[in-house]
Amino acid sequence: MRAVIFSKDRPAQLELLVRSLKEQIREQSSLSIAVLYAASNSGFGEGYERFRSLHPEVELSLQVKDRPIKAQIASLVERERREFFTFFTDDIVIIRPVAWTDHPFNVLRRQQDVVSVSLRLNPRVSFCQPLNLAETCPPLDDDLTWDYRSPTSRWLRLARAATGYPYPKGDWAGAMFIDGYIFRHDQFVPYFSALPEFSHVTHIESVMLRNPLPGRRVVCYPESRLVNLVLNRVDTQSQYPHAGGSPGELNSRFLSGEVLDYEKLKGLHNTSCHIAVEPDWTTRSNLKSSEANAC
Repeated sequence: MRAVIFSKDRPAQLELLVRSLKEQIREQSSLSIAVLYAASNSGFGEGYERFRSLHPEVELSLQVKDRPIKAQIASLVERERREFFTFFTDDIVIIRPVAWTDHPFNVLRRQQDVVSVSLRLNPRVSFCQPLNLAETCPPLDDDLTWDYRSPTSRWLRLARAATGYPYPKGDWAGAMFIDGYIFRHDQFVPYFSALPEFSHVTHIESVMLRNPLPGRRVVCYPESRLVNLVLNRVDTQSQYPHAGGSPGELNSRFLSGEVLDYEKLKGLHNTSCHIAVEPDWTTRSNLKSSEANAC
Protein backbone atom coordinates (compact mmCIF):
# COMPACT_ATOMS: atom_id res chain seq x y z
CA MET A 1 0.00 0.00 0.00
CA ARG A 2 1.12 3.54 -0.75
CA ALA A 3 0.20 5.96 2.06
CA VAL A 4 0.46 9.75 1.81
CA ILE A 5 0.21 11.51 5.18
CA PHE A 6 -0.64 15.18 5.66
CA SER A 7 0.98 16.83 8.68
CA LYS A 8 1.19 20.35 10.08
CA ASP A 9 2.91 21.26 13.36
CA ARG A 10 2.39 17.75 14.75
CA PRO A 11 5.69 15.85 14.50
CA ALA A 12 5.02 13.96 17.75
CA GLN A 13 1.60 12.77 16.54
CA LEU A 14 3.04 11.97 13.12
CA GLU A 15 5.70 9.82 14.78
CA LEU A 16 3.03 7.92 16.71
CA LEU A 17 1.02 7.30 13.53
CA VAL A 18 4.04 5.97 11.62
CA ARG A 19 5.12 3.81 14.57
CA SER A 20 1.61 2.36 14.80
CA LEU A 21 1.61 1.67 11.04
CA LYS A 22 4.89 -0.18 11.36
CA GLU A 23 3.59 -2.22 14.25
CA GLN A 24 0.12 -3.05 12.93
CA ILE A 25 0.58 -3.47 9.14
CA ARG A 26 1.44 -7.11 8.64
CA GLU A 27 3.21 -6.90 5.25
CA GLN A 28 5.76 -4.18 5.94
CA SER A 29 7.71 -4.80 2.74
CA SER A 30 4.67 -3.70 0.70
CA LEU A 31 4.11 -0.48 2.69
CA SER A 32 5.37 2.78 1.19
CA ILE A 33 4.94 5.96 3.27
CA ALA A 34 5.30 9.60 2.19
CA VAL A 35 4.62 12.70 4.30
CA LEU A 36 3.75 16.18 3.04
CA TYR A 37 4.29 18.51 5.98
CA ALA A 38 4.18 22.16 6.97
CA ALA A 39 5.93 23.76 9.94
CA SER A 40 4.80 27.19 11.13
CA ASN A 41 8.07 27.92 12.97
CA SER A 42 11.60 26.60 13.41
CA GLY A 43 10.67 24.63 16.53
CA PHE A 44 8.21 22.51 14.60
CA GLY A 45 10.81 22.21 11.86
CA GLU A 46 13.22 20.75 14.43
CA GLY A 47 10.48 18.34 15.46
CA TYR A 48 10.16 17.05 11.90
CA GLU A 49 13.94 16.62 11.73
CA ARG A 50 13.75 14.47 14.85
CA PHE A 51 10.97 12.48 13.19
CA ARG A 52 13.26 12.02 10.16
CA SER A 53 16.01 10.64 12.40
CA LEU A 54 13.60 8.11 13.94
CA HIS A 55 12.03 7.02 10.63
CA PRO A 56 14.63 7.68 7.90
CA GLU A 57 12.92 5.37 5.40
CA VAL A 58 9.80 7.61 5.28
CA GLU A 59 9.71 10.09 2.39
CA LEU A 60 9.41 13.49 4.10
CA SER A 61 8.52 16.44 1.82
CA LEU A 62 8.13 20.04 2.96
CA GLN A 63 5.12 21.77 1.44
CA VAL A 64 6.27 24.51 -0.97
CA LYS A 65 4.10 27.61 -0.64
CA ASP A 66 4.54 28.97 -4.16
CA ARG A 67 3.86 25.67 -5.95
CA PRO A 68 0.28 24.44 -6.59
CA ILE A 69 -0.68 22.12 -3.76
CA LYS A 70 -2.45 19.63 -5.99
CA ALA A 71 0.71 19.10 -8.06
CA GLN A 72 2.74 18.47 -4.91
CA ILE A 73 0.26 15.87 -3.70
CA ALA A 74 -0.12 14.26 -7.13
CA SER A 75 3.62 13.63 -7.36
CA LEU A 76 3.45 11.70 -4.07
CA VAL A 77 0.27 9.86 -5.09
CA GLU A 78 1.77 8.66 -8.38
CA ARG A 79 5.13 7.56 -6.98
CA GLU A 80 5.83 4.07 -5.60
CA ARG A 81 2.86 2.26 -7.14
CA ARG A 82 1.24 -0.40 -4.95
CA GLU A 83 -1.99 -2.38 -5.11
CA PHE A 84 -3.73 -0.02 -2.68
CA PHE A 85 -3.56 3.69 -1.84
CA THR A 86 -4.67 5.83 1.09
CA PHE A 87 -4.41 9.29 2.61
CA PHE A 88 -3.83 9.69 6.34
CA THR A 89 -3.89 12.74 8.57
CA ASP A 90 -1.35 13.07 11.38
CA ASP A 91 -3.91 12.77 14.19
CA ILE A 92 -4.58 9.10 13.37
CA VAL A 93 -3.42 6.04 15.30
CA ILE A 94 -3.69 2.45 14.02
CA ILE A 95 -5.16 0.38 16.83
CA ARG A 96 -5.51 -3.12 15.33
CA PRO A 97 -3.61 -5.31 12.86
CA VAL A 98 -4.21 -4.85 9.14
CA ALA A 99 -3.34 -7.43 6.47
CA TRP A 100 -3.97 -7.23 2.73
CA THR A 101 -5.53 -10.70 2.93
CA ASP A 102 -8.24 -9.45 5.31
CA HIS A 103 -11.85 -9.71 4.19
CA PRO A 104 -12.40 -6.00 3.33
CA PHE A 105 -9.46 -5.97 0.90
CA ASN A 106 -10.70 -9.11 -0.81
CA VAL A 107 -14.08 -7.40 -1.23
CA LEU A 108 -12.37 -4.35 -2.75
CA ARG A 109 -10.46 -6.60 -5.15
CA ARG A 110 -13.46 -8.49 -6.49
CA GLN A 111 -16.37 -6.02 -6.30
CA GLN A 112 -16.02 -3.05 -8.66
CA ASP A 113 -19.08 -1.40 -7.07
CA VAL A 114 -17.11 -1.07 -3.81
CA VAL A 115 -15.28 2.25 -3.84
CA SER A 116 -13.12 1.95 -0.74
CA VAL A 117 -12.28 0.19 2.52
CA SER A 118 -12.97 2.26 5.63
CA LEU A 119 -10.45 1.58 8.37
CA ARG A 120 -12.18 3.91 10.82
CA LEU A 121 -15.77 2.62 10.87
CA ASN A 122 -17.34 -0.34 12.63
CA PRO A 123 -21.04 -1.25 13.02
CA ARG A 124 -21.21 0.36 16.49
CA VAL A 125 -20.14 3.86 15.37
CA SER A 126 -23.07 6.07 16.36
CA PHE A 127 -21.64 9.55 16.90
CA CYS A 128 -19.87 11.91 14.47
CA GLN A 129 -17.68 14.06 16.72
CA PRO A 130 -16.66 16.76 14.19
CA LEU A 131 -20.33 17.51 13.40
CA ASN A 132 -21.70 16.77 16.90
CA LEU A 133 -24.15 14.48 15.14
CA ALA A 134 -25.84 11.29 16.29
CA GLU A 135 -25.66 8.78 13.46
CA THR A 136 -26.93 5.27 12.86
CA CYS A 137 -25.13 2.49 11.09
CA PRO A 138 -27.01 1.93 7.82
CA PRO A 139 -28.09 -1.62 6.95
CA LEU A 140 -24.97 -3.67 6.22
CA ASP A 141 -24.86 -6.64 3.89
CA ASP A 142 -23.32 -9.86 5.18
CA ASP A 143 -19.99 -8.83 3.66
CA LEU A 144 -20.03 -5.57 5.73
CA THR A 145 -20.67 -3.36 2.71
CA TRP A 146 -23.29 -0.62 2.55
CA ASP A 147 -24.68 1.92 0.10
CA TYR A 148 -23.08 5.16 1.33
CA ARG A 149 -25.30 7.48 -0.73
CA SER A 150 -27.94 9.53 1.05
CA PRO A 151 -31.33 10.29 -0.55
CA THR A 152 -31.04 13.30 -2.83
CA SER A 153 -34.04 15.23 -1.47
CA ARG A 154 -35.53 16.02 1.92
CA TRP A 155 -38.76 14.22 0.98
CA LEU A 156 -36.92 11.04 0.12
CA ARG A 157 -35.04 11.24 3.43
CA LEU A 158 -38.32 11.66 5.32
CA ALA A 159 -39.88 8.76 3.43
CA ARG A 160 -36.86 6.60 4.21
CA ALA A 161 -37.00 7.58 7.89
CA ALA A 162 -40.73 6.77 8.05
CA THR A 163 -40.00 3.20 7.02
CA GLY A 164 -37.46 2.81 9.82
CA TYR A 165 -34.67 2.36 7.28
CA PRO A 166 -31.85 4.69 8.34
CA TYR A 167 -30.03 6.55 5.62
CA PRO A 168 -26.29 7.19 5.88
CA LYS A 169 -25.29 10.33 7.76
CA GLY A 170 -22.02 11.77 8.98
CA ASP A 171 -19.17 9.26 8.86
CA TRP A 172 -21.35 6.73 7.03
CA ALA A 173 -22.30 9.08 4.19
CA GLY A 174 -19.15 9.10 2.08
CA ALA A 175 -16.53 6.96 0.38
CA MET A 176 -13.75 9.53 -0.20
CA PHE A 177 -12.54 10.68 3.22
CA ILE A 178 -8.81 11.33 3.75
CA ASP A 179 -8.37 9.56 7.08
CA GLY A 180 -7.83 5.93 6.26
CA TYR A 181 -10.06 5.09 3.30
CA ILE A 182 -8.26 2.59 1.08
CA PHE A 183 -8.58 2.76 -2.72
CA ARG A 184 -7.27 0.78 -5.69
CA HIS A 185 -4.04 2.60 -6.52
CA ASP A 186 -4.24 2.15 -10.30
CA GLN A 187 -7.76 3.59 -10.26
CA PHE A 188 -6.95 6.41 -7.87
CA VAL A 189 -4.02 7.92 -9.81
CA PRO A 190 -6.00 9.08 -12.89
CA TYR A 191 -8.98 9.96 -10.69
CA PHE A 192 -6.89 12.32 -8.55
CA SER A 193 -5.22 13.85 -11.60
CA ALA A 194 -8.64 14.76 -13.05
CA LEU A 195 -9.96 16.44 -9.89
CA PRO A 196 -10.56 20.21 -9.90
CA GLU A 197 -7.78 22.35 -8.47
CA PHE A 198 -7.86 23.23 -4.76
CA SER A 199 -5.89 25.81 -2.80
CA HIS A 200 -5.36 24.12 0.57
CA VAL A 201 -4.76 20.60 1.84
CA THR A 202 -7.88 21.02 3.96
CA HIS A 203 -9.99 21.34 0.80
CA ILE A 204 -9.03 17.93 -0.62
CA GLU A 205 -11.68 15.98 1.22
CA SER A 206 -14.59 18.23 0.22
CA VAL A 207 -13.44 18.14 -3.43
CA MET A 208 -13.19 14.35 -3.36
CA LEU A 209 -16.57 13.95 -1.66
CA ARG A 210 -18.19 16.11 -4.35
CA ASN A 211 -16.46 14.11 -7.09
CA PRO A 212 -16.44 10.48 -5.89
CA LEU A 213 -15.03 7.49 -7.71
CA PRO A 214 -17.61 5.34 -9.55
CA GLY A 215 -19.44 2.91 -7.29
CA ARG A 216 -21.97 3.11 -4.52
CA ARG A 217 -20.64 0.92 -1.73
CA VAL A 218 -17.99 0.97 1.00
CA VAL A 219 -16.76 -1.92 3.16
CA CYS A 220 -15.52 -1.87 6.76
CA TYR A 221 -14.12 -4.20 9.41
CA PRO A 222 -16.22 -5.51 12.33
CA GLU A 223 -13.85 -3.48 14.57
CA SER A 224 -12.21 -0.18 13.66
CA ARG A 225 -8.56 -0.33 12.62
CA LEU A 226 -7.85 3.31 13.46
CA VAL A 227 -9.07 6.28 15.47
CA ASN A 228 -8.55 10.02 15.12
CA LEU A 229 -7.13 11.58 18.28
CA VAL A 230 -8.61 15.07 18.55
CA LEU A 231 -5.96 16.44 20.89
CA ASN A 232 -5.63 19.85 19.22
CA ARG A 233 -6.42 21.81 16.08
CA VAL A 234 -3.88 23.20 13.62
CA ASP A 235 -6.27 23.89 10.73
CA THR A 236 -7.22 27.57 10.83
CA GLN A 237 -9.81 26.89 8.11
CA SER A 238 -12.01 24.71 10.33
CA GLN A 239 -13.89 24.99 13.61
CA TYR A 240 -14.01 21.30 14.52
CA PRO A 241 -14.04 20.62 18.27
CA HIS A 242 -10.94 19.27 19.98
CA ALA A 243 -9.56 18.56 23.45
CA GLY A 244 -7.84 21.94 23.75
CA GLY A 245 -4.26 20.69 23.75
CA SER A 246 -1.34 22.68 22.42
CA PRO A 247 0.69 21.43 19.43
CA GLY A 248 3.61 23.46 20.77
CA GLU A 249 3.57 21.66 24.12
CA LEU A 250 3.54 18.26 22.41
CA ASN A 251 6.41 19.34 20.19
CA SER A 252 8.48 20.55 23.15
CA ARG A 253 8.16 17.20 24.88
CA PHE A 254 8.97 15.41 21.63
CA LEU A 255 12.12 17.50 21.20
CA SER A 256 13.12 16.70 24.79
CA GLY A 257 13.32 13.02 23.83
CA GLU A 258 9.86 11.72 24.73
CA VAL A 259 7.44 9.95 22.38
CA LEU A 260 3.70 9.45 22.63
CA ASP A 261 2.63 6.09 24.02
CA TYR A 262 -0.50 4.36 22.78
CA GLU A 263 -0.83 1.16 24.79
CA LYS A 264 -4.26 2.16 26.13
CA LEU A 265 -5.57 2.71 22.59
CA LYS A 266 -4.71 -0.69 21.16
CA GLY A 267 -7.85 -2.79 20.71
CA LEU A 268 -10.13 0.10 21.70
CA HIS A 269 -13.86 -0.62 21.18
CA ASN A 270 -14.98 2.76 19.87
CA THR A 271 -18.41 4.17 19.03
CA SER A 272 -17.00 7.33 17.41
CA CYS A 273 -14.24 7.67 14.82
CA HIS A 274 -12.82 10.71 16.65
CA ILE A 275 -11.91 10.49 20.33
CA ALA A 276 -10.28 12.77 22.89
CA VAL A 277 -7.94 11.18 25.42
CA GLU A 278 -5.21 12.49 27.66
CA PRO A 279 -1.95 11.61 25.90
CA ASP A 280 0.55 9.35 27.61
CA TRP A 281 4.27 9.83 27.16
CA THR A 282 7.24 7.51 27.36
CA THR A 283 10.77 7.23 26.03
CA ARG A 284 12.04 4.96 23.29
CA SER A 285 13.91 2.90 25.87
CA ASN A 286 10.63 2.17 27.68
CA LEU A 287 8.71 1.06 24.60
CA LYS A 288 7.81 -2.58 24.26
CA SER A 289 10.06 -4.48 21.90
CA SER A 290 7.50 -4.45 19.05
CA GLU A 291 7.18 -0.65 19.24
CA ALA A 292 10.91 -0.10 19.70
CA ASN A 293 11.55 -2.10 16.54
CA ALA A 294 9.10 0.15 14.74
CA CYS A 295 11.15 3.26 15.54
